[in-house]
Formats: sequence, structure tokens, C-alpha cells
Amino acid sequence: MARHLSMAQLNALMPPVLTDLSAFYRDLAAYRPLGKQKGPHMQAVTETGFETFEGIGSNNWIVDGTRTASGKPLLANDPHLGLSAPSIWHIAHLRAPGLDVVGAVLVGIPAVVLGRNGHVAWGFTNTGPDVQDLMLEQLHPEDPSRYRIAMIGKDQESYTSFETRTEEIRVRGDKAETRVFRRSRHGPVISDVNEALQAQVDPSRYALALRWTALAEDNLSLEASIAMAQASNIEQLRDALRLYQAPAQNVVMADLQGDVAYQVAGLVPKRKEDKLAGVAPVPGWDPRFAWDGFLSFDQLPHKNRRDILAEGAVFATANEKPDHAAFLGHDFARRDRKDRITELLLKEDRHTIESMRSIQADRYSKSLDTLIKKMGKPQSKHPLHAKAWPLLEGFAGDMDRSSVGPSLAIAWVDALTRRILSDDLGAGLWSRHYGRRDFRTAIEHIVSTKDESWCDDRTTQVIESCSMMLALAWDDALDQLAKRYGDNPLTWTWGRLHPAVSSHRPFSNMPGLSSLFELRVPSDGETYTINVGRLSLSSRDEPYRNQHAASLRFIFDLSSTEASRYVLQTGQSGWFFMPSYRNMNNEWADVRDRPLRMNPKAKDLRAQEQWIPLSTR
Repeated sequence: MARHLSMAQLNALMPPVLTDLSAFYRDLAAYRPLGKQKGPHMQAVTETGFETFEGIGSNNWIVDGTRTASGKPLLANDPHLGLSAPSIWHIAHLRAPGLDVVGAVLVGIPAVVLGRNGHVAWGFTNTGPDVQDLMLEQLHPEDPSRYRIAMIGKDQESYTSFETRTEEIRVRGDKAETRVFRRSRHGPVISDVNEALQAQVDPSRYALALRWTALAEDNLSLEASIAMAQASNIEQLRDALRLYQAPAQNVVMADLQGDVAYQVAGLVPKRKEDKLAGVAPVPGWDPRFAWDGFLSFDQLPHKNRRDILAEGAVFATANEKPDHAAFLGHDFARRDRKDRITELLLKEDRHTIESMRSIQADRYSKSLDTLIKKMGKPQSKHPLHAKAWPLLEGFAGDMDRSSVGPSLAIAWVDALTRRILSDDLGAGLWSRHYGRRDFRTAIEHIVSTKDESWCDDRTTQVIESCSMMLALAWDDALDQLAKRYGDNPLTWTWGRLHPAVSSHRPFSNMPGLSSLFELRVPSDGETYTINVGRLSLSSRDEPYRNQHAASLRFIFDLSSTEASRYVLQTGQSGWFFMPSYRNMNNEWADVRDRPLRMNPKAKDLRAQEQWIPLSTR
């Protein structure tokens, strides 16, 4: 994008950076010319797999006992992930000598990731620091098995050899394939196996290696999970988190004694903020871009109970940029969810399970409420305008699945974004980024300031104003809604446009099987609501489908081991014939939940299915 837009345009669309990227890469001559944004070259560019997906995240929060009805802390957590069937999570109760913990587990990992024991509870959201760098490795001009590691003097360069590993990949019914994988001192060379990167970088001169904290050979994150499950208080829980490395998490925690705390856990590299700082590939031989170790555990953002009491006895995280002196990165979630959670927490003097649940269910979008009011009433002669506009006039940001207002609001903003930005980015960059990012912040700014430089369509002879674009976009929205959902606006309810789709891999892509394995349910919310429902804007058929939402919800009540609540997005079973494959799907959409008890005799924790392995004899 830096090769196509000015830095002013780039900073308007993306998190601002200080370095002139376009000049930087022109000087390096590392990339192929961009050329026309058509053909297989640009198709490859759109599929690198390394772009950031905006709006992805989670919610968690804690309420100190001084602000709860029971006098003990409450903790809530809903991690947001791509919706899938079966669910990525299962609820498990692990009991062994010295171990008694209940919560969410991932298949294949013998530890509770999110949960509680008899003494403490904890919840995660991704912190989102920049912990990856793509390192440009400059190849030796005469020996591509070597790459540059330093300048050792005028016109003198130092090179070293790549590490190599040969792998045989056996293919059923065909010959085995042999591949050689390279690794630099920074990490695996991913441009060797990624055709999209090969289409961008000049492979005769450069390779791209990935440096990532999660690739450390001494990663002890699993040991951290086991130690957390055995913690008896906040202090022990924080000590367990010192072992945790990746991915970095915002951890909120509470214990039975009434203590509450917040701690970022994970490896975060020390960077120079003014030297690209992880936003784009950098020369691997230049020490200015090297990591200078990692922030220590105590240098990471954290709060103790005293800090939390000073903020009103509540604290929430929602992937926003932490208020912290150390540089953590450029690209964080907006503060919409964080600010709304905090607002609702501070409204109540005494919180309960019910008030926590109502916050998890909150579907108010301040972003859309404000934006639609600023967009005003368009001048339209569209045949559906008279029927549709009254349905939007009363819209006040409530993303209710039974209402039509949210559908019209989202469709109008979507059409306006396409009208205003697609010509500036060009077809290739537009298809690459829209959907991964919704550019909501940029559109809010353009509408608020009436920035005509963005509103004019470069592809036409006419100079379009922002008011013209608003009217054209409104008509576009009505056309698209009528084409997809019929010409009666009363039937364009948000739940119809915005089903939460739990996709099965791979059967969602197979006709005849998708209806058996895939789960669909009308859902509330949008990308920037607490009850999140991220849109699928790059989809031609269902651009407003909910593809990324709360993968589960927890409410932990520290007043009792038997009082906590949970719900999964689908169900406990991975076998689609079983009722428990899908029996929580409607409960999840309605933001209802189930008891989560630690008493092994409790009915809710007794096994409902029993699997007996077949004899191998």
C-alpha cells in the first residue's frame, strides 16, 4: 500500500507510522514494480495471509467485591474467534492430586486455558503487541545460499550461510516430494513457500524470514497454564504468568480473598519506535531494526487492586492500546468495546451475575449511531427510498437482530466506503484490504470533516462532492439489499443479513454436507459492539454475515465455587449426530448461559456421552 499511496493517505487509512515507507522501499529496490493492479500477480498479493484483520479481539473485565452484591469479585470473559463447528473450545473439569480446575480447554492441550479453581479465576484477551517482523535477507550476488548479516566497513559486507533442512513429504497414491527449507538467524524463510510473497519480493536478490516470539525453542507457555491451575492466590497466579511467552495476553484475575489484578503476560520485543517498529519488512542486516531483547515481566502493563479501586473498582480490556510508557506496537483495536464496557460497569453500584450477563449482551454501536446522524438525509429518487428511509430515521445504534435499522445503517456505510476509497486504492489493493479492514475510522473522519479530496472519484470526469457520494451510496445500498433480500424493506431484518455462521472445515465447502455440519443462527451486534459480530465485507454473497464473535462466554463468581456460568458457541460434542453438537447455539445467540460448578457430583458436570475405544485386536 505504501508503494501506491502517499504517506498522508496511508496514515489516514491505517495506524500512523513515522517513516516514509514508499521512499524507504524505493531505495532498497527489494520489491517488484507494482504495475497494473490486475492479473495473477495482484491475485497473489491479495492472498499473502499476513495481513491484519481489523476488529478481531475479545472482552474481559473484573469487578472488585466492593462493587458487587456478594462482596466478592466477579470476572467475565468472552474470547472472540472465527466461528466454527465443532467449537474450538470444550469445557473440562481436571482433577488430580494437587489439581482441581474447571474451564475451557483446546483440543490437544492438557491444560485449562481460561477458567478457575477453588481459589482463583482468570480470563484472557489478546494484547496485540507487535511480536513479529518480516526480515529482508539480502542474498549474496554470487552465492544465494548465503545472506548478508552486517556491514563491516566501507564497501565490505559480511555474509553467512542459511541453515537448511530437507523434508520428505509423502503423498498418498503418488510419489513423495522432497523439499528443502531454509532458516536465517531470524527465523524460517517463508518467501520460499509463499507464492504471494514471491510475487512481490525480487527472489534473485532477497528472501523474507519471519522473526516471531512464538517460535522460541524454550517456550514455557504450557507450563504457565499448569502452574496457573494450581495457584492459590493472585500473587501465585502472577508468578505462574512469568513463564508465559506467546501469544501475549491481557490477563484479568481475582481470588477468593477478594484480591483483583491485571497483568500483560508474554514476550514483547524492545523496539525503536521511530524505526518502522514492526509495521513493515525491514533489512535483516541493519542493526537499527534489530530487537534489543524483551521487556521484563514487571515492565509490562499491570495493575494491582489499589490501582483498580482508584478507577472505580472495575477494570476492562478489549484489545485496545494499553496506557503504558513502553512501546508495544502500532496496530490495536479501537476503544469502542473497552469504553462501553467501562461505562456500563460504572453505572451499577452493586453488580451481580445478571448485570454481568447484560453487559455481555450489549449491542449498542456508538460508532454507527454517531456516523449515521452525521451522514444526514440523502437526496434520493430511488423507488425504495420512501419505504426504507423511515426505517433508518429512528436508528440509534441498537444492533438488534429483529430490527431493519441496523441493516440499512451497515449497508449504507459499506456502500459509502466502497464509493470513497476503492478508486484511491485501486482494484488490487482494495480487494486485498477491504474485509480485513473496514476503514470505519477513516470514513468517520471523512464524513465529519467533509474531506472532498477523498470524496472525488478518480475514475470519472465529474468532480464528486461528499454529499453526492452519500446520495449515490444510499442508492447503492438499496439496490444491493433489494437484489439480495427482495424489494420489501420491512423484511431486511438485521438477523437475516447477519447470521452467525459456525463453519465446518472442510464440509462447509461441500454441497450437500454444509447444511448438516454448519450452524446458522440470527445474531445481534456488529464489529464494534460488546456483543461482537464481525462482518464478512469481502464476501460477495453474504457481506454482513457474522464470521467472528464470542467463541464462548464465562462469568466467574468468586463468592462460591458453584455459582459461575458459561456458554459455548455450539456445544460440547464434535460429533454432529449428537444433540450436544449444537444444543448451545441458540442459547449463545440469546446470551443465555449454564451453571459451571466445581462439585464433581453436580448434574451439570456429569458426562452425558461415553466413548469406548474399539479393540485393536
